[in-house]
Amino acid sequence: MVKDDASIKSHKSDQLAGVKRTFSLFGSVVSKLLGENTYAKSTIYSERIIRGAHSSLNHPLNAGLSLAEFKMAKSSQLGYLAAVKDLMTINFNQFSFMIAWATGEETPEIVNQATGRNYAAYLGESRDERQFTLGYQTAVIHFVQAISGEGGFLPTIMDRLAGFSIEEASQMADAWFSHINRYLRDVSPYKKLTATSDSHIVKGMINEYDSGFLTQYQISGRTLFQYSSDDGPDFSDQHDLPPIIVCSLADNHLKDAVRQFIKRDVTGLIDLMVSVVLYAICREQLTVDNYDLLGIPALMTSTDRTAIASSLEMNETIILLKMGIPATIVKSAEKMAILDLSDVAHTRNADNQNFQQIFSYVLGPLHKPIINDFHQKIEIDYGTFDQLFTEMLKKLLLPLLLNYSFARNRALLFARQHLSFDLTSLADTIPVKPTTLTEHVEYIAVVHVAHFSGLIGRGMANHTNLTQADSLSAFSHLMKADPVFRSLDSAYDLRSKSTKKVLYWLYQSSFFKELPESERVRL
Repeated sequence: MVKDDASIKSHKSDQLAGVKRTFSLFGSVVSKLLGENTYAKSTIYSERIIRGAHSSLNHPLNAGLSLAEFKMAKSSQLGYLAAVKDLMTINFNQFSFMIAWATGEETPEIVNQATGRNYAAYLGESRDERQFTLGYQTAVIHFVQAISGEGGFLPTIMDRLAGFSIEEASQMADAWFSHINRYLRDVSPYKKLTATSDSHIVKGMINEYDSGFLTQYQISGRTLFQYSSDDGPDFSDQHDLPPIIVCSLADNHLKDAVRQFIKRDVTGLIDLMVSVVLYAICREQLTVDNYDLLGIPALMTSTDRTAIASSLEMNETIILLKMGIPATIVKSAEKMAILDLSDVAHTRNADNQNFQQIFSYVLGPLHKPIINDFHQKIEIDYGTFDQLFTEMLKKLLLPLLLNYSFARNRALLFARQHLSFDLTSLADTIPVKPTTLTEHVEYIAVVHVAHFSGLIGRGMANHTNLTQADSLSAFSHLMKADPVFRSLDSAYDLRSKSTKKVLYWLYQSSFFKELPESERVRL
C-alpha cells in the first residue's frame, strides 16, 4: 500500500549510525558465508566510494553498505531497488541534496529532498525501515559516486577538458560556432523569439537540446561527454527478493539511471546553454566596434603565445565577468531570453519548451515553478555542474582571446615601429576576409588598432607644437573635448582604464623615446 509522502519520509540519523556500526561487526562472519572473493570485491567497492573526494566533491562520500552487508538484509535490497527506480527520474536540484546525504548530512529535510516517490511508497512495506533507508542511501551514494566521485563522469570530463591543447580547443570553438551559426545567424540571444521568428531557429535549438554538438563532435575518436558507467558499483542484481517485488522495481539497473541522467539532463543542458552563451559572446562582444577588447590584460606588447596564454588563463574569470557573462548556469539562463520558446512552442504545453524557466527554477506539475514560503521561485542549485559550464566556456574562449591578443600585440608593435597601421599591414599572416571564428577575432584586433592608428599622427603633431597630453588624464580630456579625437570613440568615457592606456600608448608612439621613463605609458 502506498502511503502519504509527508507522513513516511522521516529519518533518524542516530539510529542509522547504530545500524551501520552493527553491520560492520558482521563483516568477518559474512566473508566466510559468501566466500573471500565476493567479500573482497565488496570491500574494494566500499574503499573506492570512500575515496570519492575529488575535484567535483567538497567532502568524501560515505561508504554505504558493503556487498556483504547488502546481501544480509532484504529490506536493504528493497530500498536499493526503490532508489534505482527513483533515480531514473531525478533532477539537478534533487541531485544537490543527494550529494549532501551521500556525504554525511542526514537531517530529515535533506533526506526528504534527496529521495523520490518510491522511497515513500515502499518504506512502510519493508520489514525494517532503518535497513530499507540504508539500502536506499547506498544506491544514492553509488549514483553520486558515478556522477561526481573519483573516476566519475564529472571529474572525467573536467580532466578531459583540462587536457585539451590550445589547438584542439581552437578547432572545437570554430566547429561549435559554425554549427550554431547555421540556425542562430544574426539573432540576439538576449531577445525572446516571437511567433514571427524563423521556425528554423526554433527547430535548431530544440535539436541542440535533444542531440546537439556535444553528441556529434569528436576529439581523438570520441565525443567530449563519452563515458562508461559500467565500472562503478551497482548492486541492482545482487538481491534475492521475491519475484512479485522484483517485477515492480527491477526494470532498470543503477548504471541505466546514470546513463540516462547524463544523456537526458546533463548533455542537453550544457549543450544548449554553452551554445547560446558562446553565440552571445561572439555576436555581442567579439565585434568590430567593441574597442574595450583592446584592454584585455594579456601582456600587451609580448608576441610569445605561451606567455600570453598563461596571462589570459590567470585573468579569464575577470574577463568573462567584464563581458557580462555570469559564472553560473542560472544567472546566464536568466539573461538568455532566446531560451524561452513558449511563444513559438511545438507542444501542447508551451512551458515544456521554455528552457529559460526549465534551466533556472525548480519545477512542479506542468513545468510550473515551485513557490517557497516567501512567495519566491526556487532557483536550481547546480553545484558542480556550474563548474563544468564555466570550464567549458573558458576552454572555448581561451583560443579566441589568445588569437585576438596575439594579433593585437603584433599590430601595436607594428604601429609603433612604422608610425602607421592599416587593415593590410599584417595581411601576410592575418586574412582580411576571415572564414573561421578564430580568424575573425584576429581580424577584429587588426580593425581596432587600425581604427585608432590616427592617434599616432595626432600625437606627433601635438608634440611638434609642444601641446602633447603629458598624462593619461590630459589625454582623456582630449579624447572627450577635441572633435577629431572624439570622432574616434564617442563612448571613450565608458572605456576601461586598460583600454585608455592602450590608446594613450599609441598617441605617444612618435615621441615616447624623448620622454622620461616616468612619463611613458606602460602596458
